[in-house]
Parts: sequence; structure tokens; C-alpha cells
Amino acid sequence: MVLASFDTNAYHLFSIEHKGVIYETDIDDYGESPLLQDVKLSSLNLQPGEHMEMVYDFGCEQIFDIEFIGAVDMLRGKGTSYPKVVDGAGRGIIDDMHVDELMEIIKATDKNGKSDFKVRVSDNHEITWDYRDYDIKYDNAFLKVEISAIQEGYKN
Repeated sequence: MVLASFDTNAYHLFSIEHKGVIYETDIDDYGESPLLQDVKLSSLNLQPGEHMEMVYDFGCEQIFDIEFIGAVDMLRGKGTSYPKVVDGAGRGIIDDMHVDELMEIIKATDKNGKSDFKVRVSDNHEITWDYRDYDIKYDNAFLKVEISAIQEGYKN
């Protein structure tokens, strides 16, 4: 779910650290850390205000400080989608782009007041990528699909 929220494409290794424990993707000969796919966020008993650190794309190492702000119980029969994002801000990252290049795009966006950077989302469609854009309806509409695609990507 965290990777889906950051618009990743599931082709880079990553880890998440919480309370000194590093959870990693399952790769051969990479230590004895607990595996991410074996841990559910609910099992961490996160409390509001706690932080996790995600390191994405080893080598490029984009580092994210993720603060848990809370959870809302989904009552049976009261909702049609689970999981669901209840709040958020900002656009996800651009996969396969070095963090320095991404920072240059962000600086140019701040300087110009708008972004002119295009991202190809399909063979014949581009969108303007602006780190300030966030659409919670879009995020929730595609969250399950994105999570499934990411899970499948890391299995293979």
C-alpha cells in the first residue's frame, strides 16, 4: 500500500525501518531481516505520530519519512473498498529517475509556479507531473489495482 501511494512501479528493491527493525524485500543472500511481504501494517501496532523510514531504489536511495497519523476502522457493510486512503498530500515519485533529477524538476516547478514536465502513462498518453497534485478519489479508485500489480511484480 505504501508503494502504491508513492506511484512506484515495483521494479526496485526497498526497505522500511520501524523502531530499529528493517523490513526488506525478499532477495537471495541479503541478510536475516524480516520480509516486507510477511508483515501487515496493523501488526506493527503503530501509534499516531510514529515514523517509519522507507528507502526505495537501492543505489539511487530515495528516502521517505512516513508518519502514521491514524487509522479508521472499516465497519462491515459500511464501505465497498478496503484498504482506503483517508488523507494525503503531494504526488508520488517518478520511477527510474535519479533523485537529483527529480529535485531539479521540483525546483523548476517552484520557481515557475507550475510544472511543464510530462510523464508518459501509456503508449499514446502523457500527463503533466506536478509534485503538488494529489487526487484522493483517483488514489482510492485505483489503490487495489495498484497494490495487486505491485504484489505480483515483487513475487515475480
